[in-house]
Amino acid sequence: MDDMQLAWPFLIPIIGTICTFAYIIVLTLSKARVRELEVRERIAMIERGLVPPPEVDPRGFDRAMRSYDRSRQRERQHRRRADHDQHRRRQRQYR
Repeated sequence: MDDMQLAWPFLIPIIGTICTFAYIIVLTLSKARVRELEVRERIAMIERGLVPPPEVDPRGFDRAMRSYDRSRQRERQHRRRADHDQHRRRQRQYR
């Protein structure tokens, strides 16, 4: 009995943390499901020859594309620097 009373102060934050993670997972899965249904609805409208309404957040799509482009550009720059450094090392090696 005494062991259980000592464990309560530790169990409450642990259970709270587990429940928070479970809530976040369920929320993410439900948002993904809603998005999937929206996409299927748009596809069905296009197949029937209807023009679907514009996306709910077209600016969000533009932001995501800009972020993607920036990350690709940084990756290319990093790769160029690495290639340049490797080339300089080889030149030093042959001297």
